Amino acid sequence: MDIHVSVRINASPQEVWAVFTDTARWQEWLGVPVAEADWRPGGSLRYAPNNGVEGGTVPLSDYAEGRSATLADYWADDIYTLRPEGDGCVLEKRVRPKNGADFSADGYPRECRRQQGYLNAFRDLVERTYPRAVPAPSRLPEGMTVNAAEMVSAAVPASGSAAAAAAPAAPAAPAPTRKKRWVPLVIVLAVLIAAGALAWVYLPPMLREQRLVAQYNQGADYLTAGDYDRAYEVFRELGDYDDAPVLALYAEKGVAYTEAVRDMERGSYEEARDAFLSLRGFKDSEALAAECGRAIAYREARLLYASGDYAAALAALQALGDYEDAKVLAAECAGYLDRQAIYDAVDRGEYALALELLDTEAGQQLSGREELVVECTNGLAYQEAEDAYNDGLYYTAYGLFNDLGAYRDAPARAQSCIRSRPFTGETYRNTAYSGTSVLLKIQPPTDDGSCTYFKIYAVSGSNELLVSSAFINAGGNTTVRLPAGSYIFKAAYGYGDWYGEKEMFGPQGTYQRLKSSDTSEIFQLDRNGSYVLTLRAATDGNVGTRSESRDDF
Repeated sequence: MDIHVSVRINASPQEVWAVFTDTARWQEWLGVPVAEADWRPGGSLRYAPNNGVEGGTVPLSDYAEGRSATLADYWADDIYTLRPEGDGCVLEKRVRPKNGADFSADGYPRECRRQQGYLNAFRDLVERTYPRAVPAPSRLPEGMTVNAAEMVSAAVPASGSAAAAAAPAAPAAPAPTRKKRWVPLVIVLAVLIAAGALAWVYLPPMLREQRLVAQYNQGADYLTAGDYDRAYEVFRELGDYDDAPVLALYAEKGVAYTEAVRDMERGSYEEARDAFLSLRGFKDSEALAAECGRAIAYREARLLYASGDYAAALAALQALGDYEDAKVLAAECAGYLDRQAIYDAVDRGEYALALELLDTEAGQQLSGREELVVECTNGLAYQEAEDAYNDGLYYTAYGLFNDLGAYRDAPARAQSCIRSRPFTGETYRNTAYSGTSVLLKIQPPTDDGSCTYFKIYAVSGSNELLVSSAFINAGGNTTVRLPAGSYIFKAAYGYGDWYGEKEMFGPQGTYQRLKSSDTSEIFQLDRNGSYVLTLRAATDGNVGTRSESRDDF
């Protein structure tokens, strides 16, 4: 990105170019000493060593006397262009990076201000070197005429110095009808100096008026040229003459305005803003105060950006709109916050949210996105396994942990899902069925190595209510005491691992409902009765079975 700055100079193009090509004065405005220069097409400038920095030669790739010059350095071209404007001229400078050089986001405005400072210093140097002459007095009261001889006569005391005595006698005052000859005030003042009689007290009224007019006009010229300091001094000395108090106040504001502009150019935006606010109504002070406010807000936003407070920086930069590179920085802040939201969601374990954010534009452009997608997918599966484990669904959790392979501690968690088998005997009893008048013995096969999980339900109409459950290890049996009543029995058995009372032997187990007859599954147990259920016996078994799904068991 090129840098383009300019400055208006109150001098002729010839005067400006004379200072520009006076390389002995470059250090005064650019801060770099020039050892020699060859000002012509194909010429060059040789910088002298400065503050420990070696000098070097820069070719002039383009040069037009009095109009333009291009210094072709390796990293950038410095292009100076001069053009007339009104009674002065404008010097422009363009810095064009090349060979891979560029200005960073925060470096660009700073470099613009630095280059503008060089041109401002150059302007001041030119205007000090070629101050504009003060024009001759142009304002006299209407009808005022004065004879030079009369002015000298009136200004010299009746008795005085030797110079006064040596002066020739003034001619007599002309007749009223005679046309009076006018002499410029500068000649009158010269005569007065020669006479040694500049004391204001001796000036006659007309001469005083002419001097006041001259001062007034000089102050007006200073105002027109923007030289508020000297204009203020002139109008202040004029006291109550004409509208001098008003113009003195205006010039005083101009002094403050000029200083505020300099503060602004130096980057002292707070001081400049306060000064412009106090000058509200003077020139473009309100607009410049607002501009300073934006510069202050921009600087604060950049500080927030540099400190890593991207949320606050984003709000501040968005409020700045198109100011400087605020939109670019705001986009960077928004992108960072979007990316950070993804990382934060992953860190919090909010994997579903993280996957949604990874599908946004910011997520699609995120470096390492595929790895994060895998992490979030595995994280969701791990959470699902955790939930199943906490719900007692150990076989479901076992499968989910196994599917995760080596992710985190999934192998160890899978093994923890295989539960220790309970001791043989009752594992649950409904306290509402505390009666013990019926003795029920449950006898699984003793030689096939299987374990049995048995459940007893009380039947009331179409309702089935779990009364008792029991676990029987391989080769064992158990006895349960119950109150008399109608019951349904369910038996599950397996040869492998045990996954708790909810998922039991997993899909490898066998799950059945016992049948009391070919047409009924209800067992009637009478008071003081003693019953034996022989399970899965080929020859002497006393109950039938039908399959039951594990979910319905």
